[in-house]
This record gives sequence, C-alpha cells and structure tokens, in this order.
Amino acid sequence: MYAWIIPKDMSKPYLSPIFARAVHSGDWPENEKGWHEFCIALDNSKSNLIEVDTYSKDGVIHVVTIDSDTSGWTPKNAYFGSMDFLNKYDLEKICEEISSQDLEECIKIDKKYGYQEIIKIKAQKDIDDLMSSALSFHDAHIESIETKK
Repeated sequence: MYAWIIPKDMSKPYLSPIFARAVHSGDWPENEKGWHEFCIALDNSKSNLIEVDTYSKDGVIHVVTIDSDTSGWTPKNAYFGSMDFLNKYDLEKICEEISSQDLEECIKIDKKYGYQEIIKIKAQKDIDDLMSSALSFHDAHIESIETKK
C-alpha cells in the first residue's frame, strides 16, 4: 500500500508506504470501526515509523491510499493487517518497539516505490486504486463510462 499522508497540523502532505493498519483498542460497534482506524507509515523525514489516524474526529482524512496492493501482507480482517515481516509486532506499539533492521527494511521499501502522479486506468488494479483513493466516490455517482479500444 502507498498513500498520501496529511499531517495532523495540516502541513504539506507527503508520500509513504503504509506498512500496517489497525483499529485502536476498544469495543467499537462495526459501523464505527473506520473512525478508529490508524495506519503505520514513515514520518516526513523518512527516518521513523509513525501512527497516523486515518480520519480525525471532524472527518478530515489523513491517509489517502493511492496504491491498495496488499500482496505481501498478513491481513487479519478488513481493518487490521501488516506487511508480513512486521506481523510479529503489536501494531499499537510498533513505532516504539520496531527493530533497527525492520525499520531499515521499511525505509528501503519506500525508496523502491516509483510514484506516478498520472495513472491511466487500464486494468482491475488501476480501478481498485482509483476507488480506494476516491473513497469509492462516497456521496457521488458516475453518470457514464466510455472505453476506447
């Protein structure tokens, strides 16, 4: 997974892989779990992992997924999972407990990613990424789709 991270102070967004996602501890009703979701990403300096709430209480989105690929992940359910090499960590404590070797692996993953700002929709993965980044066009609808060749 790869995403735009919008810091809590609403300063300049930056790109980072998403290494894990989870729901904060608590007994949340199913329809409220999304409001308690957080992701593990690199900080803006690309030197440490940070926990980023996906949404703030006032509905501001802080994680906009642009690549929804979770191959190489160990998903546990729709709200919880991590890259395979990180599944040994408690995701609410990973930022403090991650080993230096695993942190270096996270930094290497970030350096390998080649972000393309303009992506042509050609395959199902492209559609999945578009729907993820647009939050499935929540409160919107598509009037028509035109395909050429």
